Amino acid sequence: MITNLYKENHFKKYLFFFIFCTLELYFSFMKKNYSSIKLDVIHVLIVLGILILCIHKSNYSYQDLGIHLSHPFSQLICSLFTVTVLLLSYYYLNDFQVWIYRELRLLRSMSVSYFLLALLISIYSEFVWRCFFLSFLKELTNKTFSLIFTSILCGLVYFPANPDIIHLMHTALLGFIMGYLRYNSPEKFTLFSLTIIHLLWILLH
Repeated sequence: MITNLYKENHFKKYLFFFIFCTLELYFSFMKKNYSSIKLDVIHVLIVLGILILCIHKSNYSYQDLGIHLSHPFSQLICSLFTVTVLLLSYYYLNDFQVWIYRELRLLRSMSVSYFLLALLISIYSEFVWRCFFLSFLKELTNKTFSLIFTSILCGLVYFPANPDIIHLMHTALLGFIMGYLRYNSPEKFTLFSLTIIHLLWILLH
């Protein structure tokens, strides 16, 4: 009886994850044709609402998922150091002069709405993939599978907006690095610090 209940519970979790990923991929392809800030905001709020409800109805705690502000200064230092290393590595592999010219033009023309949208996307991505589903999949499978799978899914979700294999690989690799940091230093790499890394990466890479 207990075994059957355990299997049924696992099946429901797999089904939830499959439906969620299917809808996310569908929405990402739909956004390509119906891009709208309002649509993005509604989508993010709905997804976050569903996942927060799941947290309240499960045995997860916000602390375990990395949704807290313990030692904020340490988190901030770790996030700034990490994003600096990531950006320097990226610049080393690309043309720095071209990047400087393009990035300065972008920063000068940046609007408040663009910054807020980038912040919202950063919070959403880190909450969904690094805080919630990384732990969710680890419980169902193992650490390695959950890390690799969430990284690939994160890249696929952004692929329709920028259908480029290199961009897909960059996004998946960034997701893998951030997931690895979340696993190995959970007190330093939380939703707060991971959002800072993601936001600065969007604005500066």
